[in-house]
Amino acid sequence: MARARWASKAIDLTATPGEVPNYLTVGQLSDAIGLAEGTINDSITRTPITNLDNPRSAICEPAGIFGGLPMWSPAQRDKFLAIRARQEEAKTETLEAISVAEAYERKLYSIIEYAAMFKLHDQTLRRAQSQDGTFPRAIARRRKDVPGVPEHLFPLGPMIEWMHSKGHPVPEELLVPQP
Repeated sequence: MARARWASKAIDLTATPGEVPNYLTVGQLSDAIGLAEGTINDSITRTPITNLDNPRSAICEPAGIFGGLPMWSPAQRDKFLAIRARQEEAKTETLEAISVAEAYERKLYSIIEYAAMFKLHDQTLRRAQSQDGTFPRAIARRRKDVPGVPEHLFPLGPMIEWMHSKGHPVPEELLVPQP
């Protein structure tokens, strides 16, 4: 039977069962951080989250393994909670609000616009934004004249570079020199 991706990096606690109480089971971690056990387990079955602004990056690779079960360290729990607290503080900070015309003039586009440009599903890009630490950062938000959440906008140049680095084909019309 093949071992889980994360298991090769985890400390095998089988030889030191006295250390097991110093680690958290999925249930204990779930209670401590407020995520469902299924969500936590989902985090360890996927590609590791490299976006250090995503709290799940702290728990996507369990620190220990005991009897084939994943075990997390208190430090991982604390890191998750610290990232979440930083996110809560950051919610009060807002990106510059710009008009639609200014966004196009500055070559700033939303996830949905990039999905159409690169012929990808928008959820593919949203997942990358959430989980990939190399994904370009939003630098503004589009002002809306209608109710709803303003769209975050990303610069074209860094997005083309990111797409290229991930092996996504870049349409020729986008390969003109960017300011």
